[in-house]
Amino acid sequence: MIKPDPRIFRILLERYRIAPEEAVFIDDNPGNAAAAASLGIHGIHFRSPALLRRELEALGFSVRIRCL
Repeated sequence: MIKPDPRIFRILLERYRIAPEEAVFIDDNPGNAAAAASLGIHGIHFRSPALLRRELEALGFSVRIRCL
């Protein structure tokens, strides 16, 4: 199985014993993020660190980005 096959997301939800709404999936491929979102997972299409930070903070996460 490979993304965006929904079975892979279902397996991970079962394995980690979490509900879809408790999960966040981040990917640079918009199709993969959309597939996760279709199952109720918070699917985020990664475009830049700044946008990712805003999207995660909108979900209630406190995010600190560190540049090395």
